[in-house]
Amino acid sequence: MKQNRDEELYPELELPEEEEQEKKPEFELTKQERRWAALGAMKAAFLIGMLYVIGGALLIWLMLTLWD
Repeated sequence: MKQNRDEELYPELELPEEEEQEKKPEFELTKQERRWAALGAMKAAFLIGMLYVIGGALLIWLMLTLWD
């Protein structure tokens, strides 16, 4: 019913067929590529976390130096 209403509202709209919607992507990674992608994500998270830790440590050091 919804499809009929859409066709009435948008007659120029071409709806994809069910076969095209069910296609799986052809992009698949090997086991080693998945491992490298996971390690790269962990490395990026670690580096971002270290920036916050170093920034916080510098802020604490600066406050202790100024208010001492």
